[in-house]
Amino acid sequence: MKPNLFTHATSELSQDAFILWLLEWANPKCATEDKALHETAQEFIRLLLENTDLEIHSVDCKKQEHHIDVFAIVNEKYALIIEDKTYSSEHSNQVERYSKWVKKHKEYSKLELHCVYFKTGNESHYKLNKLAEKYDLEHFTIVTRKDVLNVLHKTESHNAILRDYADHLQNLQDRTNSYLTLPITDWKSWEWQGFYMSLETELGTGDWGYVANPNGGFWGFWWHWKQLCSRPEVELYLQFEQNKLCVKAYNKNAKNDGIQYSNNLIKFAKEKNIPTLPIKRRTGITMTLTAIDLQNFDTLDMPDLIKQLREIENFLDEASRYL
Repeated sequence: MKPNLFTHATSELSQDAFILWLLEWANPKCATEDKALHETAQEFIRLLLENTDLEIHSVDCKKQEHHIDVFAIVNEKYALIIEDKTYSSEHSNQVERYSKWVKKHKEYSKLELHCVYFKTGNESHYKLNKLAEKYDLEHFTIVTRKDVLNVLHKTESHNAILRDYADHLQNLQDRTNSYLTLPITDWKSWEWQGFYMSLETELGTGDWGYVANPNGGFWGFWWHWKQLCSRPEVELYLQFEQNKLCVKAYNKNAKNDGIQYSNNLIKFAKEKNIPTLPIKRRTGITMTLTAIDLQNFDTLDMPDLIKQLREIENFLDEASRYL
C-alpha cells in the first residue's frame, strides 16, 4: 500500500487545513493552475451550501477566526461556518455560539449564514438527527463522509493531496463496511460501528456509541425502552454489548431490587422459550437482568437477525407487564 499523508495527519486540525486548502482552490484564478481540482473545489462548495447551480466568483478563507474550525466568505454573500469533526462529536453548543458571533459581527452580519457539521468519522443517525433538531437555523447542513466521497469520486484531478484524502476517506468507508465480509469473531471497533449503523437503519430506531467501563469498554447499541407497568420509574431496554445481547433495567431512584427483576425475567423467558445465557449480576442504577442467546449469530444473516430481534422486542413488551 502506498504511503498516504492522512494516515499520519489524523487530527481535526489536519482536516481543517485540507478543507481550507480545497476551498481556496475554488477561486476562479486557480482554474488555470489545475482546472480539474478547481472544478472539484467548486463542487465541494456547492455541496456545503446545498446549491447545485451556484456560480462561485470568490472564496475568502478566515483561519481560526473566533476559534471557528473553518470560516469562509463565498461570493461576498455567504458566511460559511464549518464545524469539523473526525471521531469526536459536537459539544458545548459550538455551532450556536459561532453563528451568534457571526450574526453580531459588523463585517459579517449582513451575509447569508450557512452552518455545516462536517463529519468524516462514524456517528449514529440518532445523534445526527438530534443535532439537526437542536439547531433551529435557516441554513444548517450535515455533511458526512459519503457525501464528500460522492464529490471526490467524480474528480479528474491527479493532485496528490486530493487523491490521498479521497483514498483516506474510502479506507474509512471500507473499514466500516468490513463487517459484511469478516467473521464476527474478527470484528473490532470499525466493524461494530458499521454493523450498528446498519442495524439502526434496519430497525428504524436505536442509538450506539462507545461505553467505557473498568473492564476495557465496548461498542454498544441500545433501543426499545419500555416502562414497567407496575413501576413506571423503572425502564427495560435492549442493548448489544458487541457479541452479547442484554436485557437491561434502568432505575434512577433505586438500585437494590434488580436481582428480583432479573429472577422474574429469566423465569418469564423460560416460559416463552426465549433462551438466556448466564451472566454476572451487579446491582446498580443500570443493571443487566439477563443475556439473550441469539441463534446463528456466529455468521451474520441480517434478515434472520432482525426477525429474532423483533421477537425479542415483543417478549420485552410482555415482560414490562409481567414483572
